[in-house]
Amino acid sequence: YNNNIGLPLSILKADSQSKIVVLEMGASRVGDIKELINIARPNVVALLNVSAAHLETFKSIDNILLTKEEIFINQGFNKTVILNKDDKHFNRWTKKNSLNNIRTISAMNKEADYTASRISENQILIKTPHESSFNLMIKNIEYHNILNILFSIAIACEVGARSEHIIPALGQYEGIKGRSKIYSGISNSKIIDGSYNANPASFKSSINYLTDLNGASWVIMGQMGELEDKSEEYHVEIAIHAANQGVEKLFLITDHNKAITKAFGHGALAFSNRSDLIKHIKPLLKNNINVLVKASRFMKFETIVDELIS
Repeated sequence: YNNNIGLPLSILKADSQSKIVVLEMGASRVGDIKELINIARPNVVALLNVSAAHLETFKSIDNILLTKEEIFINQGFNKTVILNKDDKHFNRWTKKNSLNNIRTISAMNKEADYTASRISENQILIKTPHESSFNLMIKNIEYHNILNILFSIAIACEVGARSEHIIPALGQYEGIKGRSKIYSGISNSKIIDGSYNANPASFKSSINYLTDLNGASWVIMGQMGELEDKSEEYHVEIAIHAANQGVEKLFLITDHNKAITKAFGHGALAFSNRSDLIKHIKPLLKNNINVLVKASRFMKFETIVDELIS
């Protein structure tokens, strides 16, 4: 419900009692966000990130950047724009929003309106401009999830929410199937389910989260789609990142197995299908092993997750 059909349907589903509507704006080609912004005419907007995705239709990262920036289009009224101070495009986006009310977030201890700092594996400290700081207990905190939490807190606070609403709401968050939810695996291993989707940025973030956990780090890596002629380059980049982060074993089902295996080095093992991979890894699982399972949607890696959880 984030395209030119789904977004209007979401708006039409709001009844006369609705005071706030939250909409996602997705894009797969230049101009998509411009069309959606003209339908929705939002008061508060947030640009989460720009990364390699849908290159099959966008053709370049620059086109993705320009398309996402369509959310800043001047529509004749002042908006509240929430920006990530840690993002490399922050200064560029600040200039583009000189007429808007800018609110900032940061998960890297920078001065910002909304900040988050990790206290423990499942606890973060939140600071907002509206009240004193407060603690959040949340399971499965990846770095990009901390950013998602901050964006959602900032959006909510800018329309009136405060800690008494935020703490119980986010405290109930258990993780979403396919989006880095942790399961108990065979022989007391941990299985991190990243099977819903994958792009280079989210894959690196998931690996960082994996290697922050106590125990050995293994990755089951599938194909990332829609990367066009840079596909092998991006997959090799993930392999190098995994090796540098301390991942011990890398199990592969991709179109670039040979290049990835070479880039990762000792500990990489390639397979031609899911069944063979599952048969190989099942007997190896034991306590203190954490396994990230991640691929683009079409790879159906949720079947691997289902076989590895106890």
